[in-house]
Amino acid sequence: SWSDAKEWWKESACTAYTLGWTSGDGGKFNPTGTLTRAQLAVAAASVLGLEADSSSLSTYTDASKVPEWAKGAMGAMVTAKLMGQGGIKTLRPNEGAIKPEVITVLNAQVDYAEEEGIDVLEVAATRLDVDVETLQEALDTGMTVVYGALVAVDEPAGEEEVEEE
Repeated sequence: SWSDAKEWWKESACTAYTLGWTSGDGGKFNPTGTLTRAQLAVAAASVLGLEADSSSLSTYTDASKVPEWAKGAMGAMVTAKLMGQGGIKTLRPNEGAIKPEVITVLNAQVDYAEEEGIDVLEVAATRLDVDVETLQEALDTGMTVVYGALVAVDEPAGEEEVEEE
């Protein structure tokens, strides 16, 4: 669904988009761009279906630098102890996430999902307001879900045709 998603990772990027874990930027995935810590928090919180909660951000000295669109997710990640641990008093939301941070969040995310009994496909289906079967069909057929309907992802952004179910 992105004009710049043409590499070996295209299927993974489209799956992440379909599940609501990423939205791209202006119709592009921006594969060579830096993943900020705020973007990582939004994606990870989205995967787990964490409820937005910015109240825990106030203990960090750079809380005011967290973009509005990321405050709830970043706070939820902190509250769930998936980010901002180890006595560090800064979140550095607009800095690039380094590999150890990404791996730590991914591992913590898997552990958290297992401990809490979270089914990430069910979380995504709920967020997209569809049943799990429709979402699975979208993933199996290379489509995405828009407003509860299956949509082909190989169409230019904004010109998709909705298929009747």
